[in-house]
Amino acid sequence: MDRIRSNAFEGKDMIGFWDFVGLGREQWRGQRSFSKAAFFLIFGTPDTHTRLRNAYVLNQIERLNLPPQSRVLDAGCGRAVSLFWLARRHPDWRLTGVELDPVLAKSARRAVKRGHWSNIAIIEGNIQDLDEESDYDLVISIDMMEHIHDDVGLLRRFQQALKPGGYLVLHVPRRRQEQWRWLSVFSRHEVHDHVRNEYTAEELCQRVEAAGFRIVDLRETIGRWGEVSFELNNLLWPWPLLRYLLALLTYPIAVPIGYHDVRRSPSKGNSLLITAMRDQVSE
Repeated sequence: MDRIRSNAFEGKDMIGFWDFVGLGREQWRGQRSFSKAAFFLIFGTPDTHTRLRNAYVLNQIERLNLPPQSRVLDAGCGRAVSLFWLARRHPDWRLTGVELDPVLAKSARRAVKRGHWSNIAIIEGNIQDLDEESDYDLVISIDMMEHIHDDVGLLRRFQQALKPGGYLVLHVPRRRQEQWRWLSVFSRHEVHDHVRNEYTAEELCQRVEAAGFRIVDLRETIGRWGEVSFELNNLLWPWPLLRYLLALLTYPIAVPIGYHDVRRSPSKGNSLLITAMRDQVSE
C-alpha cells in the first residue's frame, strides 16, 4: 500500500480552530426544541466524532482546489455539517445532500430554508437510487459505506455521477480489531447497523478500484488524540439522554484535543480517508 500512502495532496489545513468549534452550528435553525437549538447555536454539533471526521474531509476538499461553480454531492449528508461550511466558504458552489433518515433530512432542510441558503439542496431519499451521470465535480461520503451491503455497486454509481476528472472523497471507520482505544470499555462499543466489520486499508482500496476509480491519496484519520476526544465525549454512550449533558461538561477539553488531532494529521488512526478520481477518459 506504500504506492498510495504518499499523501499526494499536501498544504495548509483550512479548518481553523474557530471553524472547528463552529462545525454544525447552522443546525440550530433546524431544531424544534429551544434547548437543542440553543445547544447547537452555542456549541455546534454535540458529537465530537462527527466534528472530527467532517474536519478531516473538509481539509481534504480544500486541498483539491476545485474550480469555481463546482457541483458537490454529499452522499448520506446527515445534518449537512460539511455542506454548510462549504456553502459559506464557496458561495458559488452548488451543493446537494442526500439523506435517508427522515428526521435528519427534515432537520437539515429546515436549517437550509430558515437560513436562506440558496446554494444548498437537501434531498430525502436512498443514495442507492442515484442515477445521475457526469453531473458532479466532487462526491463525498462520510462514514456511510459501512452501512451499505453493495458498497462496490454504490461506488460505481458515484463514479458515473462524477464528471471526468471529478473526485471522490470517502471517509470510513477502520476495522474494529485494528482500532486503538483509550478506555477498554470502548473496545465493546459496536454500531449495530453496520453491515460489515468496517474496512482495512487494503479492502477499501480494492473496492474503490473495482468501481473504476484511480486512487490518488490515502491517509489515516482520528489518531490517539482524536480517540481521547471521542471517548471523553461519549463516556455515557449507553444513556443517550445523558450524553448531551456530558458533551456540555467535557466540551472545553474534548474540542481542543480533537482539533489538535486534526492539525497533527496522525500517521496511525482509527479511520481511513481515501481520495480517488474518475479519469478524464472513461474506460
